[in-house]
Parts: sequence; structure tokens; C-alpha cells
Amino acid sequence: MKIKTFLSLAAVLGMIFFTAGCLFKIEHLPTRTPLPSPTVLKPTDPKPDVTASLPPTLTLTPTSTATSEPVTFTIGKNDDMFSVALYYGISLEALKTANPSVNPNAMGIGTVLQIPITPTPIPTLDPSKPTPEPTPEIGGLRLEGEAKCYPDALEGVHCLVLLVNEGEETVENASVLFRLLGKDGSSAVETLAFTSLNLLPAGRAMPVYAYFPAPIPKEWQAAAQIENWLPTMPDDGRYSEVNIVEEQMVFSNDKKSALVAGVLSLLTKGGQLASLRLLAVGFDENHVPVGLRVWEAAMPIGGEKIPFETYVYSLDAAIDSVELFAEARLQNP
Repeated sequence: MKIKTFLSLAAVLGMIFFTAGCLFKIEHLPTRTPLPSPTVLKPTDPKPDVTASLPPTLTLTPTSTATSEPVTFTIGKNDDMFSVALYYGISLEALKTANPSVNPNAMGIGTVLQIPITPTPIPTLDPSKPTPEPTPEIGGLRLEGEAKCYPDALEGVHCLVLLVNEGEETVENASVLFRLLGKDGSSAVETLAFTSLNLLPAGRAMPVYAYFPAPIPKEWQAAAQIENWLPTMPDDGRYSEVNIVEEQMVFSNDKKSALVAGVLSLLTKGGQLASLRLLAVGFDENHVPVGLRVWEAAMPIGGEKIPFETYVYSLDAAIDSVELFAEARLQNP
């Protein structure tokens, strides 16, 4: 009996010492600092404010060259390539070149055209530098009067200026630089525009048209200067002779539009025709251009007599007279 009591007491004392030893070891283990759990952002969680951790002296600035998206235009009812080119202030040839797979005479509603322009920001001008004056005459070319500009409902501006060829030779691809200057001279937008037809014959005057889409300076004044042109050779075989043998004009009651019809006589030089175009220009009573329109014949052309019919609309004043130009271009050999 005494032996059993002694064994039981020894077992109890052993358990007490074992437990105390374990507690002593646990209390002397080094403390572990738990790692932070990763934060998982859900789609509905707000994004963290990364600028809060930036040094206070660091300023974030946007890049100066932002990539612009391509400019396109979707053809609607009564749209044609020339009206689109006029709207964007580019030449018809440039628009055709940018859309080689599109037939200008068979465009359906919904056709998407690539517009060969690159949107650019409004540059800041140095007020200390004088504004360049329009060049009075370059190689027999001169501008008659000042550029006339007309705002539209989309807050854009249509501009026209008359380019006169007083030289003895026909010139090709003449261009004019249009600028809208702020009245304080501190800001401006500009665009380069070409004559609506490739050729400007000697002794003729043809308007150059440009369009400035919004935004533009709130207060502006227009300026234009001759930029460039190319000479043509007397034996140039890229164009065929074409004459306007019949013409008829019917004005609307308010004289803000005119129906132009007639017949073109084509004298080919043996090559295949690439394009046949007619330019109709509306002038007011002071012989200031107020509107223009380009008609283009459908290809291929059958015969040497080609009838035409188109409308020219005024941007402002009543149309007092209409002048016609015709051009036939042959395909490159």
C-alpha cells in the first residue's frame, strides 16, 4: 500500500516538473512578427492612390507627344469624295491616295474613308516675333485680296482665297498656307491646302479652299500665303486636252446655289484616261469666291462628248457668276 502511494506521488511530481519545464522553454522562445497579408483588389475596390507615396517635390507632367487615333469618315447619303476632301481641307488626290481600294464613283452608304491628316495641337507663337506677311507674288503666282473665312454650325471655319497665275506657263499642285491668328498674335492654327484641280493655267484665277475643324481660337483673323507650286513642261504627256463646249447655269431664287450643266469635249493623246474632273466656282458681285464644287466623271468613259451636271453652293453671299475649269489626267505609263 505504501509502495503504491509512493509511486502515485512520484508520477504527480514528474508531471508537475515536466509541465514547468515546457512553460519555461515556451516563455523564452523569440517572438515572431507576423508578415502582412497581401492585399487583393477586387474589381469593385478603388485603386490605391499611388501619388500619396511620392515625394512632395515630385511633379507629374503629361507627355508632350500623345499618339493620335487615325481620322476616318463614314459615307452617308449624298456624300462624295470631293465634299469629304473639302470638309477636311485636303486635296482630292490625297484622299484618293489614302483610299486606293475605294472607287470614288461607286461608294455606298457606310463606306469608311481614311483621312490623311494628323491632328496637331494649337502651337504657341512668340509675341515678340512679327507675324509673317503673305508673299505678294511667287513665280508669277499671287493672291488676289485677303482670305475670306466663314464659321459654320460645328464651330469650324471655311476659308477661301483666290490664287492668280500671271505667269506664262501652267503650274501644277499650287498650295497655300492658311492661318487663323489670335487677335493678340499669341496663338494660331494653320493648314496647307491645294487647288481643287492639279493644273492652274496661265492667265487664270482659281480659289484655294481650306477647312479648320473645332477647336479654334475664340477670336481670330485669317491670313494666307503662297507655299509652293510645280512647273509643267510644254510636252507634258500626263494630261489630255479637254474643252467645255456647252454650259448652262440655273440659279436658285435666293442665288445661294446654282445648277451647272453642260458637255465636255475630250481630245485624248492615245493614253488611257485616269480621271476627268470639272471645277465650278461661284463668285459674288465683287468677284470674291463664295463657293466651289468638283464634279468627276465615272470611269471608263465612252466617247469624246461627256455630259456633266452638278450644284455649287455659296458659303455666304449670293452667287453672281460661276466659272468652270476642266481637267483630264491620263494614267501613268
